[in-house]
Amino acid sequence: MELTDKEKKKRQHEKELKSLRNKMGKNLVWFDSLSKRKQYDVLFLWKQHKSFNNLEKPKVRYVKAFLHSGRGIQMIKVIDYPPNLKYFIEDLRLKFRFKVDKSVLRNSAIDLLLS
Repeated sequence: MELTDKEKKKRQHEKELKSLRNKMGKNLVWFDSLSKRKQYDVLFLWKQHKSFNNLEKPKVRYVKAFLHSGRGIQMIKVIDYPPNLKYFIEDLRLKFRFKVDKSVLRNSAIDLLLS
């Protein structure tokens, strides 16, 4: 029996999601407490971040920024870093879209301990 392209992609994404879950480390309880759709959103955002940010080492650049203190426009030093899952997850957890209720987080932690 031949698999369709749609089924192949579905299995590939499930495999990638499982791999990402294994890389979560201390963020595993947070990741498990997300809905399945949001877990896939995290996966695809991470893949997109990795594809757009193809730096090998940190890069320094200067950006024009408007300062609120009344000084006007000033050049600010910004450092761009290569993609790192740890810092990507830290930034993602702060976003409202990926906030989790405490009760769901607690239930997820209990399920993880029992299994």
